[in-house]
Amino acid sequence: MDYSERVNSKKGAGGVADTAEANVQTKRRIKELLTSQVLDLDNDPYVFRNHLGALECRLCLTTHTNEASYISHLGGRKHALNLEKRRILDEKQNRQARGDGTALAMNNVQRRTWHSIGLPVFKTTKIRDQETLQMGILVQVQCPRIKVKEPFFRLMSCYELSEKNQNISKSYLARNKTDYEDDDDLDPSKWQYLVISAEPYDNITIAFPASQEIEKPSGTEQMSKCYWWYWDEDSKEFFLQFLFKSRDEKKRSNIEEIAISYNGGKDCLVMLILLLATIHKRFSSETFTNPSLNLLPKDYRLDSIYINSEEPFPEVSKFIIDSTEYYSLNPITIKSTLKEGFQTYLDENPKIKTIVVGIRYADPYGSMLQYEQTTDDGWPKFLRIHPILHWHYVDIWDFIIGCDLDYCPLYDKGYTSIGGVDTTTPNEFLKIGNKFLPAYMLEEYADERERLGRNSKQRK
Repeated sequence: MDYSERVNSKKGAGGVADTAEANVQTKRRIKELLTSQVLDLDNDPYVFRNHLGALECRLCLTTHTNEASYISHLGGRKHALNLEKRRILDEKQNRQARGDGTALAMNNVQRRTWHSIGLPVFKTTKIRDQETLQMGILVQVQCPRIKVKEPFFRLMSCYELSEKNQNISKSYLARNKTDYEDDDDLDPSKWQYLVISAEPYDNITIAFPASQEIEKPSGTEQMSKCYWWYWDEDSKEFFLQFLFKSRDEKKRSNIEEIAISYNGGKDCLVMLILLLATIHKRFSSETFTNPSLNLLPKDYRLDSIYINSEEPFPEVSKFIIDSTEYYSLNPITIKSTLKEGFQTYLDENPKIKTIVVGIRYADPYGSMLQYEQTTDDGWPKFLRIHPILHWHYVDIWDFIIGCDLDYCPLYDKGYTSIGGVDTTTPNEFLKIGNKFLPAYMLEEYADERERLGRNSKQRK
């Protein structure tokens, strides 16, 4: 029987070497490589030292923590196979080049010998045109060690990027994700990328939403007031500015179609703060250093509608006046039922399409509502928004106390739900002797006990 093909067969019989023998051969090759050749890592076309100090093999796409590890990789089988594949590919390309008439010209092209030196110093600034109110971006790049005539740039979609750069963009978007962004918004295909190249520096990539269309001339090399670039040869500084097609008018018209139903209660107070924060985030400047980015009209004030058919508490009336002035609201008081009051308001303000309401699921008919829905038949037509629909009673007070907000002083006297003078009493579950605890002390079964101080009959 022939055992020549088996592992651990007699040496010299043509058997397959085991793992230990293969490692011995690899170590011998590495030793010969170290003793017979002088390795110049600085001039090795396939080695690259990244920003962490580790060595990367561009040919095999491997990472090595030190030079000894990289030298071991040079003597390995993977690197040798990739070198052979590269040699075969180069020979094939050379044969194709010699086959056409441009072979001589291609052979005369001088190969670039410089290595990457990292990113240049650059600055990105949000801008706004004072005349057209268009938003845009200004990019300034300093590249004193540039080797080419001038930097060049290109706008690219996600699909034009390499697979490696697509993964980098996904990681970048994930790291910079904020709490108010959905996962769908982080899809790289929904972004476009401005790539600026100035060799030997690494490329600069700036991402912005693909939905923002740049206003530029039809020609590829044409400039305009909204789209221009400049290269300062003396200071080695590159400037690029472009504006987006204006959507600010639509934004401003949308914000002027919103009002809030505000009665001075705890729920409406929380809802007001959330709405004002959202308006500031969407329409105002993100930094105090560039107030020109504010998209809100200078005289803008959010309409706050107070509709009441009962006799209000003096404390409630005073708090509504103080809070609407403090938060720069436009207070509108209507003495009527809700249905007739909204109809009166909409008749006088036909541009209003949406009203934010501070109702919760524990309130009457609250369990039948959704976050967004139009009014029922027989009611004035508008879109109702209920941002705190599924908030609990304790959540409301955690927000108010945590944000240190001023609230109606009646809540410190045991009132947990405030209506009219004749239909509201302090909550009996907060009574201690002859006094009442503050409303935020109600914790057990708070949602069920919150409205126990409200009744339809007149108070004696």
